[in-house]
Amino acid sequence: MLFASCLFSQDLALVRSIKFENFKKVPPAEILDRLKERETRLRVEWPYQPQYAEEARDTIAELLREKGRPDARIEIATKAVAPRRVEVRFKLLK
Repeated sequence: MLFASCLFSQDLALVRSIKFENFKKVPPAEILDRLKERETRLRVEWPYQPQYAEEARDTIAELLREKGRPDARIEIATKAVAPRRVEVRFKLLK
């Protein structure tokens, strides 16, 4: 238990949820599977850090390239949903 408390800093907000907007040709479950497969560090109930979201965006962009969207632009937004809890939203720009 001591190891886990050292791993997650008390100062960081936790990811409450991860949402996807305008991803019509790629279902959220497929995106989440790819993020898990690539072992990205953006996960629900893990500490949020902007570089983790950028890492996830790169992985999503790779998936979209495979699906025929080589020039896809993805915006990252965060929203506080509770004290020290954030929602991370990825929006596929048209």
